[in-house]
Amino acid sequence: MDSAQQRIVLLAGAGNLPAPSSPPYAQALDVGILGIVARTGEMYLARDTRVDANHFALADDADNARSELTIPFKQGAVTLGVLDLQSAQPDGFDASDVTAFTILAEQIGSALVKARALAAEHKRAAQLALVSEITAQATALAEPETMLRQMVELVRERFGYPQVRFAKYDAARQEIEPGAVAGNQATHQSNAERFSAAKGLIGLAARTGQTVHSGNLHHDARTQSDQPDLDVNSELCIPFQTAHAVLGVLDVESAAYHAFDANFGTRLLAPNRTAARRAMGGGESNRLAHHTARPGPRIIARRGAAHSFAVRLFQCRGV
Repeated sequence: MDSAQQRIVLLAGAGNLPAPSSPPYAQALDVGILGIVARTGEMYLARDTRVDANHFALADDADNARSELTIPFKQGAVTLGVLDLQSAQPDGFDASDVTAFTILAEQIGSALVKARALAAEHKRAAQLALVSEITAQATALAEPETMLRQMVELVRERFGYPQVRFAKYDAARQEIEPGAVAGNQATHQSNAERFSAAKGLIGLAARTGQTVHSGNLHHDARTQSDQPDLDVNSELCIPFQTAHAVLGVLDVESAAYHAFDANFGTRLLAPNRTAARRAMGGGESNRLAHHTARPGPRIIARRGAAHSFAVRLFQCRGV
């Protein structure tokens, strides 16, 4: 459960549902039957949604859902997400439906846990291999600026992020100085002026010496509102530092929401901070850490036309 945003997010659906949107539809945990099931981890059956005060309808399905069956899928006591089924008929679900879909939800929960573990292992192995390659190529260069430029270009190329940059930090003046950049706005950013470290995620990482991330920049008050970029939705800022000072910040941007997993910053920077220290003239670095959520797999189901209803699969963010 995302304690910061307190919401569930639509992962997949079938039936009479609104068209997919970006960002995906999200609903607060204190709203409707979905919220009740996500908070309590208990199944909920609304036999007639028109008389059930807890039913909350999307605009496009307000006139179609007459009954609703909502079942959590869990790992132990932790609710991972919610399977939501809606019927156009009142009292559209009987005891056999409840039993069948409860078993299905249990299987979804088990499959999701296994899929996440397997995907995380594969991703970790791939990232470590790429990081080793990036480090070997970057540290082979002697000239500092060339080394930093090569590092950001390799991170962008190998990991596929639209923009990666290294910003230098002037602690005395509390300013960020744009440095090496690779990506969609490389030409523009390379000519950018210094800016105050008092605002934005890069400035926050530089001032605190802590890794900073945002899974949705458009709803994050810490971002620089005077520089909106509709093509960038997630950002990861990792400080490069000695035992006594922050030298600069590696800024990685993604078009995806919640793009960075819990250990990406540590895996990326553990070897590459050596290259940055050489380029910046620094010493021993402190440990870096990073945390965020990533979405689970897409699962879609639909029943036959003789008894049609909509199916929605929601994830509890941050679990």
